[in-house]
Amino acid sequence: MKLNEWRLSSKLPKHETDMIVERVCGLDRLHILIVASNFELSQSQIDELNKLHDARYIQKYPLQYLLGYSYFMGLKFKVTPDVLIPRYDTEILVNEAEKVISPLPQAKVLDLCTGSGCIAVCLADKFKNKENINFFASDISEKALTVAKENAESLGVNIDFVLSDMFNAFYDAENNAKEKFDIILSNPPYIDISEKIYMSEDTKNFEPELALFADDNGLEFYKKIASNYKKLLNPGGHVIMEIGFKQGYSVADLFKDCREVKIIKDLGGNDRVIHVFN
Repeated sequence: MKLNEWRLSSKLPKHETDMIVERVCGLDRLHILIVASNFELSQSQIDELNKLHDARYIQKYPLQYLLGYSYFMGLKFKVTPDVLIPRYDTEILVNEAEKVISPLPQAKVLDLCTGSGCIAVCLADKFKNKENINFFASDISEKALTVAKENAESLGVNIDFVLSDMFNAFYDAENNAKEKFDIILSNPPYIDISEKIYMSEDTKNFEPELALFADDNGLEFYKKIASNYKKLLNPGGHVIMEIGFKQGYSVADLFKDCREVKIIKDLGGNDRVIHVFN
């Protein structure tokens, strides 16, 4: 079978079809177009192409998990079912954090609920030439931290990874802060379980529930951050968090004791990021 025949028989969108071809045949998208009509597929390639195609088309398995990677802000990240697949919405958080970090001569930055590490790694890559900008990233999942560490290593950035249920590892036995930060970032779980019925099949069936859902109408982890940030944040510091599209005012209300709260919207006009000024 020629490659072009298989591509034409695919029931997936063209870009997904070609991403699978790229994974199995080792061809980039330009070469796929150039050689598709003459490229003879081996039986093992046909079997692998069909396997990945059916997992995606029939089972709705996330393409990024099938491929083993996802792109975020132009960087390639390893992803497994132990971490959320990075999404465009989170770039808004990274961009806001970059604005805060850029003028600082030095800073300690903590990324809570780091998952794949995409937030911390992108920022560490951006500021890799600023020796006094130090990054920490934490997660409750050891498997997620393993993925995040691999992403940091593959992109050549230095991050201190910490296994922690939210802030727990950053307190000593007397409940005093062991570390103080200038910036705390987080894309925590924020979907209320009642909203599961509205989610896409690939997300709700295959991405980790631990990283998706939160109690208290999705506010559980924002409440934990609001209860702890004063102890762990230096004066004049910042907390920047991704939020659900209807959560802006609810989350902002949790931070009444701060100097200022800014709600940042996405391109669709929905609440997407909360910036808390200490």
